[in-house]
Amino acid sequence: MTWNSPTVIGVLPQVLLMAVLTRGIYLSMLRQERTAARESLLARAGHAMLGVTDVEKVRDVGRQTANGLIAVCPGIILLVLRRHRGGLVVSTAAGAPDGIRGRRLDLDVISNQAAFAALLPEIREWHIDALGADPATADVYIAVGGRRRVAPDVMDSFRNLSHQVVLAENGCHAHAELEHRAHHDDLTALPNRAKFQRAIADALTCDPGGTVALLNVDLDDFKQVNDGYGHSAGDELLIEVASRLTAAGWRRATAATNSRCC
Repeated sequence: MTWNSPTVIGVLPQVLLMAVLTRGIYLSMLRQERTAARESLLARAGHAMLGVTDVEKVRDVGRQTANGLIAVCPGIILLVLRRHRGGLVVSTAAGAPDGIRGRRLDLDVISNQAAFAALLPEIREWHIDALGADPATADVYIAVGGRRRVAPDVMDSFRNLSHQVVLAENGCHAHAELEHRAHHDDLTALPNRAKFQRAIADALTCDPGGTVALLNVDLDDFKQVNDGYGHSAGDELLIEVASRLTAAGWRRATAATNSRCC
């Protein structure tokens, strides 16, 4: 039987149809596999960020997850741009060549993508997202680029990851604020009695004998300042004393307030 026999020619349409169907099934299964992989990476990232109170650790989890998403979606690049000193700095560069992270860009790259073309000429298409904030004033942007069109579900994955990181960062800032308020004096911002006593206990436990010194400073006749000049003047005095004590302390010194009245 020759290749151009009627029998062979008759089955060619069926062979072509099966090939097209097989390729369609393969591509569908590949998309499902990549979608499942992306969802798994995002779920693990969310779990890893739970309870983390260090912003840098949150960002490290975000970078690792971004690299994982890039591995699932080859040909894609993620840049995280953060507002810094009148411009933007690339804080994350997943899938990009070495040297991109840390680069400074002008703010006009948000509206003029020519700068991205100059930075990475092989990337043809870019999508800029301010993560729900006003593009003119946002603190964080993501730039997702691809050698070909970036699929909407891929863009959504990077957007979801970025929202996870931003929310976790806000949680870290809120925790730090609560921690500071719980252990510092509201007026002078000095460590309070509880934090001061823990600092003493840690110093006595960790440092060898003879290397810990304690200096007690008492404000004599402070009540006369309040009575004669008012409580506002007394507050100003406490703030000034706290500032001078902090400035006078050396690298390992801790200036704290041990008075219940302030």
